[in-house]
Amino acid sequence: DRTEPYIKRTVYVGNNLDAFDEGACNRASEVYKPDDELWVTYAGTMGKSQDLATLIEAIAQAAHKDPRIRGKLLGDGPSRPSLQQLSFRDAAPVDFVGYVEHDLMAAYLCASDITVNSLVKSAAQSIVTKIGDYLAAGIPLVNTGSSPEFRAKVEADGFGVNVEAEDAPALANVIADLARDPGKRAEMGRRGRAVAEEQFDQERSYREIVDLVRSLV
Repeated sequence: DRTEPYIKRTVYVGNNLDAFDEGACNRASEVYKPDDELWVTYAGTMGKSQDLATLIEAIAQAAHKDPRIRGKLLGDGPSRPSLQQLSFRDAAPVDFVGYVEHDLMAAYLCASDITVNSLVKSAAQSIVTKIGDYLAAGIPLVNTGSSPEFRAKVEADGFGVNVEAEDAPALANVIADLARDPGKRAEMGRRGRAVAEEQFDQERSYREIVDLVRSLV
């Protein structure tokens, strides 16, 4: 809201990219993925802000078009029991992996084909911690968050696709489209990894904060 010019930097909440890569490598053998499956993965809290009901419905619909599609939900939270009931009701091919340590989560993300940043329309979140991990995995990101800042970044940087929140058919179409286009997935994943290295790796990106403080002092 400030009207007068001031010195500023944009620095995203990042991760330790070396630790992510090391963890994914060390625990890759613990993640078994059949050759005939294509994983759509969410990692994080299962609460009111996360629109996982829509994601489950979308995966069920997308799987009718492409039986390779399977959802992997990593994490836990108060909504998990109702979400499990929903997946059973819809016969959705979704696995509730539960809470896992960060290095095992990294291995799951790297074994996956698509990640989903799943949020309800009213969610206040913009660019949360998990985005750095999603991008580090080098696979496309489907975003249902409504944050104008992040939606613009998804478009500008080309690492994923924006979908309107709480719209299961639209989300299913995007998942099915990415599933049938390995070339598009590879290109989006490449761009995402590049963004992770340049803008989300704390060792590199947080130097902007240090430099700003030094300049102000």
